[in-house]
Amino acid sequence: MGRMSDEILKKMKREFLIIDVHAHIGETIGVGVFSPKHIRVTPEDLIRSMDLNGTDMAIISPLVDYPAPNGIKDTMKQNDRIAEAVEKYAERSPCGLGIVNLYKYNKAIEEVHRIMSELGLKGLLFHPTFQGILPNHPLIINILEELSKYPKAVVMVHTTGGSQESLGDWVNLRSASPA
Repeated sequence: MGRMSDEILKKMKREFLIIDVHAHIGETIGVGVFSPKHIRVTPEDLIRSMDLNGTDMAIISPLVDYPAPNGIKDTMKQNDRIAEAVEKYAERSPCGLGIVNLYKYNKAIEEVHRIMSELGLKGLLFHPTFQGILPNHPLIINILEELSKYPKAVVMVHTTGGSQESLGDWVNLRSASPA
C-alpha cells in the first residue's frame, strides 16, 4: 500500500481527530539490544513530530529503558515528567500513563497509587521485554489487582509477538490469577 495523497490527508484532518495512542517521552540508557543507542525525547520534540505528521493528540508514557542508578527515585522521576507534560500540554497530551519498577514490589504498589491519585495519570504501561517479567508473573498480577482499585484505569501493553511480549499471554492472564 502506498503513501496517502496530500488531498486525502487534508480531508482526514478535517474529518477526524488523529490520536497517537503509543507515544513516549524521556530518555533511554541506550546500551541494550532493543535500544542500542541513547534516545532522548522531550515533550517539545514529540509535539514537533506530531505537527509534522498531522497528529492532533498523543497518549504519552515513559521510555521504558531509562537510566535508573537511583532505583525507585528514577522511576518516580519518569512518572513526574509524564504528569508535567500532560499538565503543560493538556491540549496535545490529554492522557498520560506511568510505569512501575516491578522488582521493587512494595515501592511499585506505592507508585501505582501515586500515579493514579497524586499525579492524576490514567494508568500503567507494561513492556515485558524491557521490564524482564512475563505477563503471568505474580508481581504483574498483584500490580494489576492494585490498579483495579481505580475503575477507569488504563493498561497499555507493548506486544511484539516475541517470547515475552505475546499478546496471547496478556489475553490469557485471567486464567493465571489466583481463584
